[in-house]
Amino acid sequence: MVPGVTIATDIICGYPTETEDDFAMTVSLVTRNAFPVLNISQFYPRPGTPAAALALLPTQEVKRRSRIITGLFRSQRPYDALIGAQCDVWVTSLSDDGLWCLGHTKSYVPVLLAKDDSLVGACVRVRVVRAGKHFVEGKLLAVVARTMPRRPVQ
Repeated sequence: MVPGVTIATDIICGYPTETEDDFAMTVSLVTRNAFPVLNISQFYPRPGTPAAALALLPTQEVKRRSRIITGLFRSQRPYDALIGAQCDVWVTSLSDDGLWCLGHTKSYVPVLLAKDDSLVGACVRVRVVRAGKHFVEGKLLAVVARTMPRRPVQ
């Protein structure tokens, strides 16, 4: 993880020319970087493209590689290093379940806060108290600014 930056990437498992060494380098890349967002897909030859003319890797090998990358990604906790950190968060909405306020840091880390309708549209300072796989939970320290137009939360 690069401090202050969120990097999202796509991995295509089983591209026809992918060797075992190529795949090992992909595993190493994912291991070293713990991407918070990783879109994993298996190669599919689109008709009319140059890649469609290439000899495919065996289906079981493509699935094996996809399972390895998926398992590695699921095991990583990219936001754990943020526990205890203070950061500013733009609160943009309530969570889909309506139980939390939802916002993002300037590096687009999703942050959940205890529900308070008055925070929607505000920039707040939080201390990160918990990290999940795809989000952090923040404890409100202060309201920094209210620069977005306020409207009723529905």
